[in-house]
Amino acid sequence: MNSLQRGFALLEFTIAIALASLAAGWAASFWMQQAEDAAAQATGSWLLTVKHAVDQMLIRQADALAGIMPRPPQPDLYRNLFAPTLAELKAAGHLPTGFPLGPPLSFAVSILIMPPQGDCEKRGCRLEGLAVAQPEGHALSRAADVTRLGKMLMALEGVGLSIHPLFPSRLKGAVADFPNPPVAGVGPFGVGSIAAFSVFDTTQHAQFVRHGEVRETALRGPFTVKDQISAQAGLRTPASIQAGGRISAGEFLQIQGLAHVSQPCEADGLVARSGEGQLLSCHQGTWRAAGSGFGGAFGWQAGLDCRSAVDRHVMINPVTGDCTCPAGFTPFEVSRRTALGDAPDTFRSYICIR
Repeated sequence: MNSLQRGFALLEFTIAIALASLAAGWAASFWMQQAEDAAAQATGSWLLTVKHAVDQMLIRQADALAGIMPRPPQPDLYRNLFAPTLAELKAAGHLPTGFPLGPPLSFAVSILIMPPQGDCEKRGCRLEGLAVAQPEGHALSRAADVTRLGKMLMALEGVGLSIHPLFPSRLKGAVADFPNPPVAGVGPFGVGSIAAFSVFDTTQHAQFVRHGEVRETALRGPFTVKDQISAQAGLRTPASIQAGGRISAGEFLQIQGLAHVSQPCEADGLVARSGEGQLLSCHQGTWRAAGSGFGGAFGWQAGLDCRSAVDRHVMINPVTGDCTCPAGFTPFEVSRRTALGDAPDTFRSYICIR
């Protein structure tokens, strides 16, 4: 082989090595891109699982988030109900036991629950939540890569939002569009951040009365309770209360109805009080002093009865307005005076007792 042939052989060998190197580089780059795309898609799928957990949390904690139920004064399951952590969602059973608390790519994850929108107390309201993943560490170098953003958003099945490089002031997607940041007190999210959107409408449950709720509840129809009704503060009604058994009070029974002795009353058995605080009861259509066997007193003079104009004011019974006893009382003679044995001048005094 002459020197010219050897030169061509060396050139061919060099070109072959260069082509092989280029092919190897292209292949390595292709596989690296495939691995990156798979990690991005896995991150989106991971965040979708977190989204489903937030959905369940909104349903279970809807009454407390809407203010219908009192929130625990001390940290219970959630330290902050409007910013639950992944560990708290996992402890509450909303995430699988073996679920990793970090996504495949280097993203920092936080959860925000928005303030309720609407009339939570009467008509129902809308509860919204965001599971936000912000790039950190080595992920920051590709934060503005729209291809990677697209892979993650595709895995979120239409409920994903992102901070796009062209719109850094908005967190937007197909189902929602928020300013960046979406709530007060939170710093803006960086470019390349993605979020999963959750929502729950409490309207369908607003009509129900729940155990332990704090709303003022109004019922328009009959209300039947099989056992007892307990009230720690008070029990009020603009109408009457009827009981088939006894009504008992652990303290005192305060009568607000006012009546006057000897005035007509509606039905026997009613109880009222006088202006001086005396307890009255309705007996045979007339208000009487309750708990007393005394029905007043009167005087009687033979031949005159109560017709004496001079002594009438001291002879009549103030309870009845006459020389008689109230119904249900019997006159009992307590004194008699006869002048000079003359019967017409006989004066008797009586008291009325039961």
